[in-house]
Amino acid sequence: MEDRFFRYWFKGFAEGLERIPARERGILLQGCAEACSRSYTLGVYQEAWAKSATLEGFLKSLNAVFPELDYTLSEDHKTVTITYDHCACDLYTKGLIKSPRLCECSLRSITYNWEAVMGEGNVDVEMKGSILKGDTECVFAINLK
Repeated sequence: MEDRFFRYWFKGFAEGLERIPARERGILLQGCAEACSRSYTLGVYQEAWAKSATLEGFLKSLNAVFPELDYTLSEDHKTVTITYDHCACDLYTKGLIKSPRLCECSLRSITYNWEAVMGEGNVDVEMKGSILKGDTECVFAINLK
């Protein structure tokens, strides 16, 4: 019965995401993204950063914990491109939400994690690809300021 409840509830949540205005959706998903990050990934980012002497070392540490994460570092070390070959969001993998609007939560979560280690306002994250939007992989560009 519990699974049934969650499936219905998240179906309604996903339908609501489609209907609320972008500003309000952003406020809601920012809170969701921060909670998601604090549940696990934020700690991984902070620990990897604390143990790494370089940006490349940090990225290698992240890749060791998240093998589905592939990265490319630009020559000037100002842009990191992160690629996932599958959607790693638990809400998606558990079949609770399939809406591409969920990708905004992932974008905000990645931004939150990177700002936690690089400083607030020191990164600009762009979504370049999304499996839920029909792309073959999820791609995020992290521009370091």
